[in-house]
Amino acid sequence: MEGDDFDDNEAKTDSDGQHTAQPGLYLVVPPEGGFDEYVPRNEVMDLRRDGTAFVYYIGADEFEGNIQEGYGVAMGTYKLTRDRYDNKYIRFTVDGQSWREKYSANGTELRIYWANDDHYVMKRQKMPLADWVRGVKAAVDAGAAMSRIEDIYADDVPYVLRHRSYDLDDIHSDLKMFRLTVEDEKAYVITFGENLEIYRGTQQLLAVKKAAEWTYALW
Repeated sequence: MEGDDFDDNEAKTDSDGQHTAQPGLYLVVPPEGGFDEYVPRNEVMDLRRDGTAFVYYIGADEFEGNIQEGYGVAMGTYKLTRDRYDNKYIRFTVDGQSWREKYSANGTELRIYWANDDHYVMKRQKMPLADWVRGVKAAVDAGAAMSRIEDIYADDVPYVLRHRSYDLDDIHSDLKMFRLTVEDEKAYVITFGENLEIYRGTQQLLAVKKAAEWTYALW
């Protein structure tokens, strides 16, 4: 049984993160033999410490009267909730629209339930090294040389960056995107107005800078 959900205050005290979803980058774990066609699932889910989220998902999509497998992205906020039956949820909100996804946690793995007991597994990835993230921030602060991204559909460009540019392009005519290499690993930078965001190639948000101040960073 399921009921109305409310804020999961117990999640805030789950310090070891064994039984609740923790901030981090989650990637789907394909089952043996792969997914059946049209099974809805999140391929990538970045739950951030500041309460924002990025989700890349796959599911059934109707096009010209035909059902096919399609994909989409959601960029908004999230919070952890539960109901009176002790079911746990991740509640997402994007542009005023809200929905919840039922889950259970076991350490770094989440089971996301999409229909009754039917579920798929997502695994939380290791965090990038703190020294590397700090090195990227320091390079940006120092005005390190960055290469301009002219083609947002280039193979190496993370799709979180593409969709972030879709959201911002109509608002900020000065939007630009760059590549930056630190210790042989690429980071991706998007700038608009007095704002700057840094992403890793894995789709994970690394840091945010507003008006010359770092307002969010993994490290």
